[in-house]
Amino acid sequence: MAITPIHHSGATTNLTTIPSQLASGSGESLKSSRLSATECVSGSVADDAQQHADDDAQYLPELVRECERLGFDLQLTNDPAVDLPEIKVINGRRAVIARADEIGVARDDVRPIGRCFECDSELDDTAVLHFPADALLSFQACKDMTGADIRTCRPCVEASRLPLTAAQRGPEWMLRYGCTPWCVNDHAEPVAAEWHSALPVETRLRDAAVDSSGYGANGDSLPWLSAQVVVTNDKPHAYGRRTQVWLGYGVHMGELTPAEAREALEAMRGFVRRLEHVVKQAEEIARDDFDGDPEIARLDREAEDRRIRAIATARNGAA
Repeated sequence: MAITPIHHSGATTNLTTIPSQLASGSGESLKSSRLSATECVSGSVADDAQQHADDDAQYLPELVRECERLGFDLQLTNDPAVDLPEIKVINGRRAVIARADEIGVARDDVRPIGRCFECDSELDDTAVLHFPADALLSFQACKDMTGADIRTCRPCVEASRLPLTAAQRGPEWMLRYGCTPWCVNDHAEPVAAEWHSALPVETRLRDAAVDSSGYGANGDSLPWLSAQVVVTNDKPHAYGRRTQVWLGYGVHMGELTPAEAREALEAMRGFVRRLEHVVKQAEEIARDDFDGDPEIARLDREAEDRRIRAIATARNGAA
């Protein structure tokens, strides 16, 4: 494979020997790598390459290897009209065109092609679209410099514990179930939901942690607060299409219209400001708090138990 010619001011230098010359690490080998990187360019390019030798010497070998992996040629230039690295077809082959003084940028742009967004491993056929946890409804597939969708490998998808979106499941899934790209419901399950739901936002604080009544323990795995967009469009010709915000608070759920959700949001904003005042006041007052004597507390509880039993005995005797 032709690694690259470097084009500059009409001069061309063949880089087919770059991988063997620049694949080494540090010390004398790194010094040799830097020298080789400089020797690979000619004319005015040599000045630029020398200026950036410290950075480019470490990035150029990896850039060459990545181009080899992808079957791309590599062409370096000092043409100021070339801003960002790009891919062009030259003589029937795809080539990465990059500035000689921006080799690190080119490396960062080329390396993600065909690799997992999360772990950087090379992808296989099980990879799915990358869907960040904070994407929500604004989700749009990110593209690499070839125009292909950025993807995530199956192990990273499973490790994230995030459900697959309809876009990740593919166009056939979306057509079959009428899904929007952001829907995370698995409609193929036996008791699948007939609505479409976005990935919920939720508090890390669990409901059981703030529920003193103990009732929250019925949903101890539930968040204290959560919210998600839900769209119902089953048989839309008969029942229409309805968008709601499902606001969860522990074991309870409120199904709100967008207007009602906006009212709830404004109410929460006002409450948060007042809650901050209450918390600060409590923190100041709590400075005088202290722990009691456990032994005295035990004796008090025993005395109270005796008193209650005596009252109960007297009532039973009177009956």
